[in-house]
Amino acid sequence: MKARIYKLNEYLQRVEERLSLEQQRKRPDGFALLHLRMLRLRIRNALTRAMARLSTPAVAAPQMQAG
Repeated sequence: MKARIYKLNEYLQRVEERLSLEQQRKRPDGFALLHLRMLRLRIRNALTRAMARLSTPAVAAPQMQAG
């Protein structure tokens, strides 16, 4: 597993834990909920992009032909 994917998974897990705790509060803070949900979305998008780059090989640069 690549280091970036591992870190993103760790961040996502932390954010989801914080979001769960905030939602369980008697009077959850709306700003904190919004911030955590947006952060979760951004991390998921970054994780999706990282996984896509991992699964598709890079296109080789065209070779210059001597002529």
